[in-house]
Amino acid sequence: MGNGRRRWVLRKIVLIGAGLLAVAGALAAIYVREELAIAALRSPDVEVRKAAARTLADLGTVRAIPALLEGARPPTDARGDPR
Repeated sequence: MGNGRRRWVLRKIVLIGAGLLAVAGALAAIYVREELAIAALRSPDVEVRKAAARTLADLGTVRAIPALLEGARPPTDARGDPR
């Protein structure tokens, strides 16, 4: 294999690797946004919970459904009776 061909192959490998890293970074960013919004659903502040629910709706995530349902329940006391 000639020197020019090696450079061409190396460039292609580097470009493919950079593309894969970019995709992985974008997916990780979405995952982090989901996790932060799910954690914000447990906030005592109503406005923070509303903003988190809007964020999750915009992302279209289904992983947050259990947390959203938990947040929709009326508050209960230590015995589980409604307040």
